[in-house]
Amino acid sequence: MHQLFSCYRRCQHRYYVSLTGELYVNPRIENLLQISADTSEDIRQQVPDMDAGFDDSDRTWEIIVKTAGSLDRIRSIYTNAEFTQLLCGYWIVRTTIDSIEALATEPEIIFIEKPKALYFELYAAKSEACVNVAKAEETQYGGVTGKGVLVAVIDSGIDIENGEFLDDSGKTRIKTLWDQTTGITYSDKEINSILEDYRNGAVKTLPARDVTGHGNEVAVIACGRSGVASDADIIIVKLGNSGGNAYIRTTQIMKGVDYCIRKAIEYSQPVAVNISYGGTYGNHEGSSIFEMFIDDCCSTYRCSICIGVGNEGEGRTHYSGQLVSGNVLDEELAIGDYEPQISIQIWKRAMDNARIELIAPTGERLVISERNAGVVHHNIKNMRIVSKAYGPGPFYMGEEIYAAIVATSGYITSGIWDIRFTAANVLDGFFNMWLPPVSTLSSATGFLRPSPEYTFTIPGTSRRAICVGANGRAPGSAATFSGRGVNVKSGLLLYAKPDITAPGVNIRIPGNKEKTVTGTSFATPMVTGAAAMLMEWGIVKGNDQYMYGEKLKAYLINGATRVGNVWPDSARGWGELCVAASIPAK
Repeated sequence: MHQLFSCYRRCQHRYYVSLTGELYVNPRIENLLQISADTSEDIRQQVPDMDAGFDDSDRTWEIIVKTAGSLDRIRSIYTNAEFTQLLCGYWIVRTTIDSIEALATEPEIIFIEKPKALYFELYAAKSEACVNVAKAEETQYGGVTGKGVLVAVIDSGIDIENGEFLDDSGKTRIKTLWDQTTGITYSDKEINSILEDYRNGAVKTLPARDVTGHGNEVAVIACGRSGVASDADIIIVKLGNSGGNAYIRTTQIMKGVDYCIRKAIEYSQPVAVNISYGGTYGNHEGSSIFEMFIDDCCSTYRCSICIGVGNEGEGRTHYSGQLVSGNVLDEELAIGDYEPQISIQIWKRAMDNARIELIAPTGERLVISERNAGVVHHNIKNMRIVSKAYGPGPFYMGEEIYAAIVATSGYITSGIWDIRFTAANVLDGFFNMWLPPVSTLSSATGFLRPSPEYTFTIPGTSRRAICVGANGRAPGSAATFSGRGVNVKSGLLLYAKPDITAPGVNIRIPGNKEKTVTGTSFATPMVTGAAAMLMEWGIVKGNDQYMYGEKLKAYLINGATRVGNVWPDSARGWGELCVAASIPAK
């Protein structure tokens, strides 16, 4: 036991009482994990970000752990836990809540967080992005098609018999496929054998089938024979399901990225990785373990990771405000009919002191900002409201206030809810609030004064990844749905997201003349394919062995098409993708 603290149990968590009498929670455990574990199962199951990672069959939690040094000692102690090692000192662990609390006290453990829910970035071309010019052999660019480079698509699956993923002889272009739903991996030889049996009628079903179409469409754009990197080798990861839910978990993405980079190292090939998923939970500053893992992987090998900015741009899921000492600020939240639950995240500076109240349409008032109060449960009519204030933590100097409103029967009260900030001593005053993704809410739900900035989704917030927005119909514009990011400049310090935009509106899928797709899900593989083309020019053809990571991003930005004089901006990043202009001339 820590010498300065006594310990006792409250709900399910181990809390500490300091010598001054304040309630103390282990700061190595993320706020949302603490809330989720201290919330009754019937309530937790209705909130995707709270329920993600819990396995009802064996009552265990899946967690993400950042470590320092070896875990051999810990693994010898926690023999009932399941440990999966990832690159760069990250682990995914499956264990009980009591073991999580004990793990958090071990010196090798830096921080623990739970998985979050991620969603497709689907909202409802090549010539526009200068792809065809870069492919033409007779041009000064010499013709680049991604040959010798791996394109990895981490998504909902693949139709392996689709001609887009076969070579001229009918053999697969997929070098390896991992189906997370079954845990089975397939080599290219095994895929070719399965295809032969399928054509002969010996087998009726194919592995890793994409029942949604999303993964197949993303892969066609990135690396199909009619797509961008049309001669690239392919890695496919079919993401596992989440117990029938409409989302996947951040841990599944992490395992997928780890698999793709390890395979690229095994094959000694550069790799461009595509992630067309995103979520809204987090402070959007790149400080979660998930975001840091993506950043560290970007620096691990000859890779570039491309991630969509998301489709929250014209939703009403974000609000930015400014607190002033002694003032009261009200932000109204409209909740439409038939919402079974909604969660609200508030992220502010820890040095800014303010009382935050949630006021229901029927007048009930709840304080949700009490520090050191643990997880607080309120009951109003047919609703349970669970809240907790937390922070600062090891990787974030701010404070999070999280509140989930869940109907215990029927639906939560519709109408105008008020979030009231009564500021005391304020040093900075800036804060953000986020709701769940717009795709999960009714059209009537959202902030009445939404802020379009900071609507980019996680993990597109990762600093070293290439964050991709969608072009609008007008030249030099961004699609209205495309998430807005951030543009921070101070001397040589520059943090701008998105990095670049690409075609993402009414993209016609090759081989299916009747279908078009829209969303940053489909702008992202344009850039992933472009990254593979630059890698071929640089690494495979021997022009630049360091054409990956931040250098590759810089070349894409340098070649982008720009209309106007102010760059970067929060909607268009550094401009529109132009592959040909990004490849240095001979």
